Amino acid sequence: MVAGIDTGNLRGRLAVSPRARSLVPMDPRTKILLVVVANVCVMTVVKTPVTVTALVVSLVVFVMSRSWKILGAIIGVFLAFLAFRFLGAWLGSWYGTLMVITGEYGSRITISLSFAVWLFLTTTPAAFVAALKRSRVPRAIIIPLAVMFRFFPAVVEEMRAIWDAMKLRGMFRSGASMVAHPMRLVEFIIVPLIGSTLQISEDLSASAMIRGLGSPGRSTSVVPVGFGPGDIVGWLGIIAIIGAFVWVHVGV
Repeated sequence: MVAGIDTGNLRGRLAVSPRARSLVPMDPRTKILLVVVANVCVMTVVKTPVTVTALVVSLVVFVMSRSWKILGAIIGVFLAFLAFRFLGAWLGSWYGTLMVITGEYGSRITISLSFAVWLFLTTTPAAFVAALKRSRVPRAIIIPLAVMFRFFPAVVEEMRAIWDAMKLRGMFRSGASMVAHPMRLVEFIIVPLIGSTLQISEDLSASAMIRGLGSPGRSTSVVPVGFGPGDIVGWLGIIAIIGAFVWVHVGV
């Protein structure tokens, strides 16, 4: 139990539901490579073909994972930034230029974040660590990433618990009331969350020691890790994004 969270149930849900929800499972190594390639290509080139290709690939992987709510949110945020960009171009003044820049970078950041969210949602910490160990990644990299994968879901769950408790007490009735009272937000949401995150980090550190995460010996994993049909889709996405990236450079 971590600050009101049943960590056993939480880890059970995180370990089972993402893989069960995916139409075609994908190896974590393919996911990591896809995320890195998408972020590098999208954030280094301001070209429509690269942005559109990465957007299509992100929508495809979210459809594969059947995360419909997040898929709708990504489309909505991207379209909002796109409208912001075209509105700024139509205005044609200094603040219009600022709107164009905001819309351009906002849409690209949205795509980059969507891949990161997809990686977190569809990859369990155990599978992530097992894939990195099989790839001979140094422990100095594996351990921080493994702790990070377990830390953020626990923080999100704790944030939801605090928010529900405050709503039951009548402190905040909606997101608008939370924004309208910033001092209450700090006192009743931020401060308890900071205290909970400290406790979560200590429990995760103790859990890592018990699991022997830093042990010099060779460890085993019960999580099956390997390439399958889903990785074909991942590699096609990687090839498509790199192809668009190279094409715009050659075209220039």
